[in-house]
Amino acid sequence: MDNYKTLLNSFAITEEISEDQYTQLEDLTTGVRANTYISPGSYYIIDFYKMEFYHVFENHCFLCGYTPQEVRRMGFDFYLKCIPKNEAPMLFEITRAGFERFNQLPEQDKMEYSLYYNFHLKKESFKILVNQRIAPLKLCHGKLWLALCVMTPAACNETGRVFLRKHQGIPSAFFYSLKEKAWSEFTFITLSEIEKQVIFCGLKGMSLQETAEEICRGVDAVKKVRRNLLKKSGTKNFRSFCQLCLQHHLI
Repeated sequence: MDNYKTLLNSFAITEEISEDQYTQLEDLTTGVRANTYISPGSYYIIDFYKMEFYHVFENHCFLCGYTPQEVRRMGFDFYLKCIPKNEAPMLFEITRAGFERFNQLPEQDKMEYSLYYNFHLKKESFKILVNQRIAPLKLCHGKLWLALCVMTPAACNETGRVFLRKHQGIPSAFFYSLKEKAWSEFTFITLSEIEKQVIFCGLKGMSLQETAEEICRGVDAVKKVRRNLLKKSGTKNFRSFCQLCLQHHLI
């Protein structure tokens, strides 16, 4: 973990941020807290100037049995305690690659991007695969000052899956290959109206027959739509695909 902190320090803000600037963050924290009431997941804010967890919100779902206050005190040591040791090098590599790519973005675009990736959290002998999304909240001279982190259950059973996605204007994304240690442009699939209808039915837990009746199509037609969606997305089951659509704002 010392190496992880050393890595973070290499991307740290060198310009001073005053306490007056911190006192102006109350509205920002209040806004994030309101979002935690209506959206699932564990939320926390990282301060990359002081290199600590600025705020950990009250949803305990993915805090591995710790209270928000305990997680805030631990800061980055939370990862040391709660991520399997064999995944620590992956987290290190994702952090390094993510910061380097983020710093290469045009400054006017940086607030429009977020980073997605999967890793396990462990509590005693139990492990859960989560998806973490990191979005910038505040920049200082083009460098990341505050970032909002949200952890939710991963939509597929695979660690890594690192994406840097632009949400405003024309959506675009980059995919990071942990094997090749390189970024490449990535195009998310586009969905037809009938595909969206089938996905909405899937999110409601409808069977093939119920979906067919809902959208006034035959069961074979629904099966074909589902097969094509799995083929286009590379996912193994339709339930995971529906969750992936929510995670990546495809619907």
